[in-house]
Amino acid sequence: DVYVRNIAGVPIVLVRDADRAVRGYINICRHRGHPVVISSGNQPKLRCHQHAWTYGLDGKLQQAPRSEGDPTFDPAQFGLVPIKTHVWGPMVWVNLNLESPSFDEWVKGMPELMQQRGLDVNDHEFGFDHTWEINCNWKVFQDNTIECYHCPTTHPELARVLEMKPSLQDIRVGGRYWIHHTIPFRQGFEGSLTTKKVPGVPFNYYYHWVFPTTYLQHSGKGFDIGSLDIIAVDKIRFRHICFMPRGTSVE
Repeated sequence: DVYVRNIAGVPIVLVRDADRAVRGYINICRHRGHPVVISSGNQPKLRCHQHAWTYGLDGKLQQAPRSEGDPTFDPAQFGLVPIKTHVWGPMVWVNLNLESPSFDEWVKGMPELMQQRGLDVNDHEFGFDHTWEINCNWKVFQDNTIECYHCPTTHPELARVLEMKPSLQDIRVGGRYWIHHTIPFRQGFEGSLTTKKVPGVPFNYYYHWVFPTTYLQHSGKGFDIGSLDIIAVDKIRFRHICFMPRGTSVE
């Protein structure tokens, strides 16, 4: 399986081979810079359409037409450039920087905290998603979403079911790369498509911001991700992805 995406202006391709391992590469041929994989799907090899350079799912260059005519040509020097990948439940997280901290270090303490609050991401699967393009600088957008001061005016429906008094809310630094925000639901609210009272667990809205461009939130039923693709200094593509408990009816 192959899956193409664009991360901060960089084309990438994720692959899953027979051993179920997920790997990621910069989706650019090492020859003349053409995209190697044009569309997501299923294929046993990655073949560039421009000059037929062919790579394995391990990223190694397998074939370059007429390269045998150059005795100095070493295929081992021209594999696809790898990126970091990490599978967490139904999600695949990526980082373009191989020198960055590991994913476990990046979200240290966050999975355990979420489990204490009743969420195990491994019990969920992809539900639905939506994408919007917004004419805004990504840092301005993020700075305005990491607390709920804007909720009464920007999200009035949400504010009607959440306690808006700051004294009833709790916002904390969870780790070096993430923060979290807890807001209780108002008395009388019984839940919705993605909210549900869980016995023995406080009925709260939990928000986690993972630096720099992603949030994860949950409130009793499923969880959702908000992630930014930075298109330009004044434009972003915001993707909202909802994951639901396994077995949830499509209705």
